[in-house]
Amino acid sequence: MLGTLEVNIKKTKRSFAIGYSAVFLIFYCIIPLFFMGNPANDKIAGTLAGITILSILGFLTSFYINFFPEVKRKYLVINGDIFSRYVFLFYIIVVLLIVVTAGELPILASLRGASQEDLFGLREGFLKDRKGFEIIFSYLITLIDSTFFPFVIIRAFLYKNKNRYIYLIAFILYSISFLEKAYFLKIAIPLFLFFYYKSKNKKTYLLISGGAIIAIIILMFTLSKFDAIEVIRDEPFFSIYHIPSTVSEAVIWRIVAVPVITAYQGLDLFFSNSFNGEYLYGATSSLLSSLFGLERINFERVLYQSQFGGSETGNANQFYLIEAFINYGYIGVFVFSLIVGKMAKDFINTKNIAVICIIPLLFYSLFNSGLIGNLFSNGYILFYLMIKFVKFK
Repeated sequence: MLGTLEVNIKKTKRSFAIGYSAVFLIFYCIIPLFFMGNPANDKIAGTLAGITILSILGFLTSFYINFFPEVKRKYLVINGDIFSRYVFLFYIIVVLLIVVTAGELPILASLRGASQEDLFGLREGFLKDRKGFEIIFSYLITLIDSTFFPFVIIRAFLYKNKNRYIYLIAFILYSISFLEKAYFLKIAIPLFLFFYYKSKNKKTYLLISGGAIIAIIILMFTLSKFDAIEVIRDEPFFSIYHIPSTVSEAVIWRIVAVPVITAYQGLDLFFSNSFNGEYLYGATSSLLSSLFGLERINFERVLYQSQFGGSETGNANQFYLIEAFINYGYIGVFVFSLIVGKMAKDFINTKNIAVICIIPLLFYSLFNSGLIGNLFSNGYILFYLMIKFVKFK
């Protein structure tokens, strides 16, 4: 049962293949080569462009070629509405634990006129700077809000479940409570795709919904007092030290420039004296380093510190191919891309629009973070196993 929406597998696959290729080519191939390269660092821009092209080849290979024959399997059949209620209950319990133990909420501090510095401290303390047993809160909420709860919300709208708006409002309220500017995209992205499938006039829908998402992003930047920065620097747009002068410029800079700069500087750091271009073989992952007895290297934190100075909690949001390359080289880039292509293909093959709407969320996550963390910390491996072995009544 697919509710009211039918899925054209061939057309859907073509759309996601084009989407993956276009987005990653523009950001991590074209921009580095034509806007960031210079005679001293051509190697960095060239390497970033090269691994991006290799990734697209790997993604498309796995996306379109079936290396293993499909086999019949037994499914665990469960009631979808009961599953949704349990996921929602778990989500609410974790959120309440986080809020109760957080002290002052960043959103309330913003409304009473707190400074940007105070808001930054409150956001850090909300989840990242937890101590003792409270560290687990971050893992639990990320495990459920990265895949399972967005899936539950989309499924509720697909079948017009009576609780669908309760699920959505709960997610939105938590999203704005700690002023994490991009957090609401975890539900905005799959919802955007779902209603795009449903819309009759898709051009009008794109204009209205796209404008609404941009307006919400600007609102989140405004509430977080991004426009309260008093320092003025005359740095290029594609520089991590560039300071936007308006909220609108800040939104564009964060979306367009920061991901590319971070990926570029990640490779620069890897090839520098800090690591001398020596592959880390999984040491950047806490899971893999513990399994294989490696010394844990928090590469994203080292990169953040090289950009902004010392910080105990700050991590750079790193493109997933950087993780693949610094750990396993070009082979890692190709294999990681094969995995992503396989996951996206299997999501589409379910013909379940609620599952398919998670694909752009996966791409967005990989745009900003590594594959290993997304699979194990963000719950994508559990979600993948669910769609492979579970059927909902």
